[in-house]
Amino acid sequence: MKITKNLLGAFIVSALFFGGSAQADQTGDCTAGDQYCEQNSLATTNTTTTTNTNTNTNTNTNTNTNTNTNTNTNTNTTTTTGY
Repeated sequence: MKITKNLLGAFIVSALFFGGSAQADQTGDCTAGDQYCEQNSLATTNTTTTTNTNTNTNTNTNTNTNTNTNTNTNTNTTTTTGY
């Protein structure tokens, strides 16, 4: 008799432990944020726009002006004395 009670007890405990979970359908109106009412939806939108504009303008102007003026004056004087 004792073995039968132990087996019956083990069967009940295992039925509770391995049994399926209980679920219930929602009844009535439910507004998210009220007690026992949660919102289980998630909407995520990611929009990324990247615009890169690089403008490089390099202007190099080199002007070289060279003016050279040379003036030479030569004066030769010859003096001859008699022989």
